[in-house]
Amino acid sequence: HNIPEPPINEFNDGKVGPDGCFWVGGRDGRVLKHERLSTGALYRVTPDGRMEVRGYGYNVSNGLAWSPDGKTMFHSDSSGQYIDAYDFDASIGYNSNRRRIVSFSSDADGRPDGATCDADGNYWSAAILAGRLNQFSPQGKLMQSITVPFPTPTMPGIIEIGRAHV
Repeated sequence: HNIPEPPINEFNDGKVGPDGCFWVGGRDGRVLKHERLSTGALYRVTPDGRMEVRGYGYNVSNGLAWSPDGKTMFHSDSSGQYIDAYDFDASIGYNSNRRRIVSFSSDADGRPDGATCDADGNYWSAAILAGRLNQFSPQGKLMQSITVPFPTPTMPGIIEIGRAHV
């Protein structure tokens, strides 16, 4: 896909995937939500510096995470208020079979921000604006919501000691 990169765009969330490449999303860089356009893209940057578009049409690309076996990639759109899952082939760094696993109905639910996966393949998403961390099953079922002592968590971390802890 060769899409033009608007001058208003900026990078947002990025992580190294199980394919050894840096995956990073973009977003419309304007601050006011009502001004934002769905111009964000998802990029895969190879170790030799090639940049490939692997998705586009996002408001605020965010929440990249991979299952422990590397076969599922998760990705969210904070302003679009959804979380998608993809089949992932780490041998060639390819994401396919995009499917919506979570849709949020309001800002009170929190917008999906940074994310990670635990050892069981569950997806932990920072619920910015709601002061929570949400744990979803790989299929998108809300398993638990943990209130944190601040309103805008942006990136959960996982410490693995026997079982996963946030």
